[in-house]
Amino acid sequence: MPANNGSGGITDAFWDASMKELKLGYVAQTREPSLFYTCLVCGEEFEKGVIYKRGEQFYEAEKFAGMHVAEAHGTMFHWLLGLDKKQTGLTDLQKGLIQSFAQGQSDNEAAEALGIGSTSTVRNHRFTLREKVKQAKLFLAIMELAEEKPRVSAPLLSTPRSGAVQDKQIILTEEEYAEIIGSYFKEGPDGPLAEFPRKHKRRAAILRQLIQRFMPGRDYTEKEVNAILEEAFDDYVLLRRYLIDYGLLAREEDGSRYWVRTQTEDPPKNMNTDRRMDTMDKNKRKELGYNYAHTHRPMGVYRIYNSINGKSLVGSSMNLDGAWNKHKFMLDAGLHDNKALQADWKEYGSGNVVFEILEQIKPEEDFVAEASETLKYRKPLAELEEKWLEKLAPYGDNGYHKQR
Repeated sequence: MPANNGSGGITDAFWDASMKELKLGYVAQTREPSLFYTCLVCGEEFEKGVIYKRGEQFYEAEKFAGMHVAEAHGTMFHWLLGLDKKQTGLTDLQKGLIQSFAQGQSDNEAAEALGIGSTSTVRNHRFTLREKVKQAKLFLAIMELAEEKPRVSAPLLSTPRSGAVQDKQIILTEEEYAEIIGSYFKEGPDGPLAEFPRKHKRRAAILRQLIQRFMPGRDYTEKEVNAILEEAFDDYVLLRRYLIDYGLLAREEDGSRYWVRTQTEDPPKNMNTDRRMDTMDKNKRKELGYNYAHTHRPMGVYRIYNSINGKSLVGSSMNLDGAWNKHKFMLDAGLHDNKALQADWKEYGSGNVVFEILEQIKPEEDFVAEASETLKYRKPLAELEEKWLEKLAPYGDNGYHKQR
């Protein structure tokens, strides 16, 4: 049962519930390995997968939770209306008027039932309550925005003239950035680039995304830079040049060393002839870069789980951290290829859709010389994914996979 918060017996789960859940009177909560439907009024729980009997009829957990709310506490409309003024902000007169409106009474009938004696008074109260609804919506939106992260991304340097950085900067909102990345990286931000645009703003966003494929503090050879960029676009030389021109990637004059330019590093006097070193010791940087490049990423099977309706999307990846970043980016941008998951993300909110690692594969070795050495894990990874698909059966009402 949820912990009491001390506000007249109302639980913490009640205050954390969405508008939809408040109207239903119960909320879905996960406590591994089960999902429970919890009554927001009294805290009674009904476990998903358990069949409940009432008379001669049998019901699944969510249906039974709804029946419990109605039978034990009446309609949520009347229960909520019965809360005191400290919790609802409503006077007894306003509660009476709302009750009358819910019954479909006219202004004259409401005035007579409540002993107000004037239909104009009822109309004034009706207007006041409608204004209260508008104010509540605005207040809720303002508070949600206040709790969100800033919506403006980091400044992006514009294309320099004659090899020098201009003072002018390109500013992208988070929405603009997501739209550009979604349009040009159709398979996700870690996938291939469809084309390289001509407009500076779009170029800046794409280059900011591409630089994330390089690790800060590591030295790269020109061959390594080319190989990374070629995975994104055939004309890797073009991308390399623009990354340097935009001040995101630095290099030695002879091209013997490339590295990600840090925010604290002063812009070069000439983008193509910069010879200045990062403050980090060169040997230390090489050591960190080598260790990062040759260390296994966590690999295994995951699921994206909707804690409201219990649906799951099961998948596997050679890089579990990268898998969630990709899914989350596509969902935030409204571009996920699983339409049902995308719709639930929008309806229930990101806080109710969670990423869980179901099982990991332990590699045979701690380090690998080449990334290709990890390919031997693809088959056992696929077999592990199949095992979890059979175990969880995330199809139909239970998941986001199409029925086989």
